[in-house]
Amino acid sequence: MNRQRLFTSDQDLYTDARTKEIVQSLSADETQYLEKFVHSMIKMWTTERVDWETRRNSCKLLGDEFR
Repeated sequence: MNRQRLFTSDQDLYTDARTKEIVQSLSADETQYLEKFVHSMIKMWTTERVDWETRRNSCKLLGDEFR
């Protein structure tokens, strides 16, 4: 880490003994970081989309009950 400004959450990850090694590893290897970042964004998008569909269907069912 070259002492650039960090978000508080990033700083917490860096200073926490449980996650420091991961942060150091990813900061040393940009390719690995980008691969993991893309994977996590896809996973988050997929999860959010499933949750959105579930909510939409739940609301539709709820709406049908009140008709």
